[in-house]
Amino acid sequence: MLGQVREFKVWRCPVCGDKRQSDWALTCHLVGMSRTHGGPHGDWVLAKLPKADREWAGSLLKVAHQLRPFVKAATSPLPPELEGDVTGQHGQAYVLLADLEIRLHGYIISKLREEYGEDEKEWWVQNVPKDIREECGKRRGEDPKRLHDWLYLTLGDLGKVVGYRNNWKLFSPDLAKLNWEEEFSQKLWEQRVSRLTALRNEVMHPLRRESWDASDFQFVRSWLEHLYRLES
Repeated sequence: MLGQVREFKVWRCPVCGDKRQSDWALTCHLVGMSRTHGGPHGDWVLAKLPKADREWAGSLLKVAHQLRPFVKAATSPLPPELEGDVTGQHGQAYVLLADLEIRLHGYIISKLREEYGEDEKEWWVQNVPKDIREECGKRRGEDPKRLHDWLYLTLGDLGKVVGYRNNWKLFSPDLAKLNWEEEFSQKLWEQRVSRLTALRNEVMHPLRRESWDASDFQFVRSWLEHLYRLES
């Protein structure tokens, strides 16, 4: 569902830098290296799954499935055209945000359809603010591809859709599970989406900011980690 529009190919091990062609292949690499050699790979896995060392004798497959969301969140893949910029902050930030925006969009649209039905008059017209729908219509009119209106939702739009009318009751139980580091509320959600939108705009306009700091990367990765868990 969410991965259908992605064309990302290269996954790099966060420990040794080895390349893999999928997040699952990279997860298996980490689990295998941790089980056989320990060392830095084992330290990385145990930092994510403190009980993993007790489960080696059981099922490595079970450990791999538990580890996979952390691998996805920590090692979002680079598209081929950015492979040469693996160590560049702009390339990493771009990929993280592209992955997050695609997945957040897919999660919200799917959740609306599940709750209100597939008829666009129900989930789109009745449960997305009119000004957002109109703006999406304008963007669609400017695009020669003329895709579905909802594909023109921006990151900021998605944040507003979550808080619109009864949508908050629909989304808040899932979103509250994200590590917010303080009491979750609609106001806090709006603040975090605002920060996320600002980070996205800075990446799209790199001349306005030299680089992200560690807290920016951690902020985005924490969102990704939670979205991966919602998908599983």
